[in-house]
Amino acid sequence: MTAAQNVPVLLVTVLTGVLALALTGCTTSGAGAPTGTASSVAADTEPAENPGGVHALTFNTDTAVVQTDGSWFVTNPDGTQLHVNPDGSWAATGSDIGTITVNADGSWRWTGSPEGGVIDVSRDRSWTWIGGINKGSMRVKTDGTYDNPGGGGTPVLPAKPGTPTPASAPGAATPKTPINPAIPVEK
Repeated sequence: MTAAQNVPVLLVTVLTGVLALALTGCTTSGAGAPTGTASSVAADTEPAENPGGVHALTFNTDTAVVQTDGSWFVTNPDGTQLHVNPDGSWAATGSDIGTITVNADGSWRWTGSPEGGVIDVSRDRSWTWIGGINKGSMRVKTDGTYDNPGGGGTPVLPAKPGTPTPASAPGAATPKTPINPAIPVEK
């Protein structure tokens, strides 16, 4: 689903709040998304149970566009965009964060993360990380065992994207929480 659908749109003004999110890799067109000017930030509701950390992003916007199907989007003045689909899957994209996509089952992909490379985390918590600080291709299974440790040694656990704070409009879809990646275990 994209923001450019032919669906009636309800414009909702967010008076205050902070929007923080853990990044995963979805794309969004953001077509027609308004640019906010007032400070509006929502606290990250994702607990930091991931030993690799949670990467949060703050949106400064005063508006969220909510469509009749519950999907919604916001755009920061710097062009960073967030789009949440009716099923709770979401995508965030921007020059500083790359592209994060979180599926309705909590699995996620982050392309161009601040740590580099492409990170894919499956519903079963297994994950791959190509490039970035692992310096190669890393595959970690659900039980924590791993293949191809890049430059050798135990793989570095990636930070996961934070969960966006839901839009305050009635009927707005609630963003899904990204799954924690499996913790690598020494062989």
